[in-house]
Amino acid sequence: MEELLEKKKQAVFSYSREGNFPDTRVRLKKSFDEKILTANEYYGELAHMLSISVDAPASITKEVLESGNKYGRDVLLGNLGSNLDLPNSISASERNAIFDMVNGAKPELGGGIHELGFSDVFRYEDWLKSLKTYAPDEAIFHKTLENLIQTRMADPREMLALQSAFRDEKFLNHIDPIARERYLFYISGYIKDYPGNSVAQSINKAKQDYLDDMKR
Repeated sequence: MEELLEKKKQAVFSYSREGNFPDTRVRLKKSFDEKILTANEYYGELAHMLSISVDAPASITKEVLESGNKYGRDVLLGNLGSNLDLPNSISASERNAIFDMVNGAKPELGGGIHELGFSDVFRYEDWLKSLKTYAPDEAIFHKTLENLIQTRMADPREMLALQSAFRDEKFLNHIDPIARERYLFYISGYIKDYPGNSVAQSINKAKQDYLDDMKR
């Protein structure tokens, strides 16, 4: 019984990874309903469809995010932020819909305030890059970052994740001075208060190395 289930599962994976066909999404859903695929496998494969050209990407994004499945969300954000062709192949309304949904899916950082792992940082980076990719224009993206820093970032580790995503920090030239000061204050404070956090120190050093290289 288990061997048969595994064969069916592998057949679904094989078909799904060959490309996005008209019936790919239907097959995935049928396999999930028949318990051939687990929730992680289903939402992960559904999100993987966004790695290439696909019909109804906003509908897929909505289903994955509304499911609350964290694995599916992580795969989704990774693909939305890396498939730069997709947002240019869809309508403005669909692109805006995806931007709004992603904006409402800010990931939480795990552990205590003194803890910062690369997995959390990478997850946050994927979210930020997805926002940038689907923002209607740069002005709206910068306004979104400004609002994020001023009202939605309660955890200073989020500032480090933002710094890691955009090392050149050019966005600071396009946001309100109060938001800029808050961003810089929380980063310097965290680096000072938690000198033993190797990830935070690494992010800050990488930013400085990047800026130094740009000056040469």
